[in-house]
Amino acid sequence: MMKSNKMEKAALDRAIANLNLIIDTGKSKEIPDDLESHEEFLFLREKMTELLRDALALSKGDLAKPIKTKGFMAGALRTLQADLRHLTWQAKMVATGDFSQRVDFMGEFSDAFNSMIKGLEKARSDLAESERKFRLLAEHAQDVIWTINLEGRYSFVSPSIAQLTGFTPADLMDKPLDDVLPGLSFSQLRGAFSAASTDGQGADSCRIFELKHPRKDGSMIWTEVTIGALYDDEGDQTGYIGISRDITERKKMQDELTRLATTDPLTGAVNRRAFLERGEKEVIRAIRYHHPLSLLMLDVDYFKRINDTRGHPTGDEVLRILVRTCMKCLRSGDTLGRFGGEEFTILLPETDRSDATFIAERVRSDLAAVKVQTEKGEEFSFTASIGVASEAGADFSVDKLIQQADAALYNAKHDGRNCVR
Repeated sequence: MMKSNKMEKAALDRAIANLNLIIDTGKSKEIPDDLESHEEFLFLREKMTELLRDALALSKGDLAKPIKTKGFMAGALRTLQADLRHLTWQAKMVATGDFSQRVDFMGEFSDAFNSMIKGLEKARSDLAESERKFRLLAEHAQDVIWTINLEGRYSFVSPSIAQLTGFTPADLMDKPLDDVLPGLSFSQLRGAFSAASTDGQGADSCRIFELKHPRKDGSMIWTEVTIGALYDDEGDQTGYIGISRDITERKKMQDELTRLATTDPLTGAVNRRAFLERGEKEVIRAIRYHHPLSLLMLDVDYFKRINDTRGHPTGDEVLRILVRTCMKCLRSGDTLGRFGGEEFTILLPETDRSDATFIAERVRSDLAAVKVQTEKGEEFSFTASIGVASEAGADFSVDKLIQQADAALYNAKHDGRNCVR
């Protein structure tokens, strides 16, 4: 009897050890010989093995494997499998933008999931609000807001482009820059893009410059452009963002201020200061490239007599007529300046003494042929004396040219006026 009990206990121990091995490792030893015909043990062993397979499949995310085992543990696994399937469906719904999904069947995980969904919903709401404000700003701002991708095509243009250029956003969307901007402006913008890309992110990386932009009617306007590089969340550059502002009126005002600062108000000729500045630049260029440079100094003959006998308004008209007549004889690169009173200077780049003398003689003869009408309706003529100076050496200055031309003018006056020396 004692021996039988010991044998049964030994068999039970082997059965327990065999089943524990399955639970602990998912593996099993060979079935002991004395248990191969034990139906209850074999059934329990197979059931435990199948439950472990089902649990392992769930742990790996396999929600398709059917759980066929009966009993409480199998039921618990089926419930978990169903919950995970439903959670998977909810996650897919969230991915489509449905943030109404909530989980209430997985304890602490439910709290974490629901908190995540609320955070995503708020982030989406904040993003939508940010986009709404940006759209509102872009659609109502007078300045034009635009983005350009790395291929150099517009990806967004605000509606104010129509007011600025006459083009609509649809006219420009997806078009390459070189189809929209003229060559010089295109090159200028591409250079700014390259600089912005190397500057990195942040407000300090923005580039501001002036750019000519065409209008739909073919005219051109001046714009002030502010650009910066665009980056995604990973820090990779995706394109550029820019703001364009119409500064045409400002440029006109700047040009007018420049004109007033450099132009004689009575005659429209360049004033003395501006003439000397241009003269210095032309001297440097002439020396660098070994080109000749000439200067004429011109003085109205007996100008004081004209003022005294015919009145200062007539004298002023003589000076204006002189400038208009001289300009007809000059090239676009020449500079006519009022040096003081009735004395004028003419700068002739790339012109030797022979050609300068020819131009001076033409100016003199054209002035002598002009008729001036007084306020009383009387007509009279006037003449001018001209001195010519030329340099082609490696060491001269605009002051030296003026001194030489002034000396030649003195000779012209001394030789009877109305002549070139």
